[in-house]
Amino acid sequence: MRLRLWMVGIALLFASCDNGAGNQPLRAEDSFWTGPLACLLYGVIAGMVTGALLFHLTGAKPEKKAGSDDRDKEIKEARRAAKQAEQELADREVTLSAAKNECRVLQRKVDELERLIQPAIAEQTMEETASDQVAAERTDRHYFLQPTTDGRFTPAGAVAREADALYELRLLPGNNEEAALSFIDTPGNVALAVQNEASWILVACERSNIATASTRSIRTEVPGRAARKEGEWVILQKARITYQ
Repeated sequence: MRLRLWMVGIALLFASCDNGAGNQPLRAEDSFWTGPLACLLYGVIAGMVTGALLFHLTGAKPEKKAGSDDRDKEIKEARRAAKQAEQELADREVTLSAAKNECRVLQRKVDELERLIQPAIAEQTMEETASDQVAAERTDRHYFLQPTTDGRFTPAGAVAREADALYELRLLPGNNEEAALSFIDTPGNVALAVQNEASWILVACERSNIATASTRSIRTEVPGRAARKEGEWVILQKARITYQ
C-alpha cells in the first residue's frame, strides 16, 4: 500500500515539472513562484497531499500475516477448552464433596449400629466360648449302651447322648488310648439293665451287693479301665458298682 502511494506521488511530481518547465523556456523576468523550481515544489506538495488522502481513505490498516487467523482460532479453542476443563474440575469437586459427606453419614450409622449390637455380640461370644469349652470336654468322653459278651465296646453299641447310655469311657489325661470305665446311673435305664444283669452289667462291672426288686439306682464306687484297640475299646479292668 505504501509503495502505491509513493508511485502516485512521483507521477504527480513529474507531471508538475513537465507542465511547468518542459513546455515554456525559462525567462529572466519570470518570478520564482512561476519558475521550474516552483513547479517542482508544487509537484512534491501535490504528491504528499495525494498520498495522505489515499492513506486516509484506505484506512492504513496493517496487513495480517497468512497464519494469524489460524493462530487466533487455535487460541480461542484453547481458551474454550481450558474453561471447559475448569468447569469439569469444579463439577468433580462438588461430586467428591457430596460423596465424602455421604461416607461420613454412613460411617455414623455404622458406628451407631455397632454400639447397639456390641452387647449382643459380647454375649454371643461368651456363649460360643462356653459351648466350645463344653464341646472340648465332651470330646474326651465316649458313651455306650452295653458291651459285647466278650467284654468289648464296639462302634455298633455307641450312642451320642449320655441320657441314652449306660456306660461312659472318659479318656485319661494325656492318653487317648486308655479310658476310665464308669456305669451311668440313668433312672430310665436302670430297671432294664437289672433285668438283663448278666449281659448288660456283669460283663463290665463287679457288684458289691445283690440287686433287689427295690433297686432304683446303680452307683460306681471304683471306675474300671479300658484300652482302645483297632477302633474298639477292650475292658482291661471292670468297674465296681453298688445297687441302691
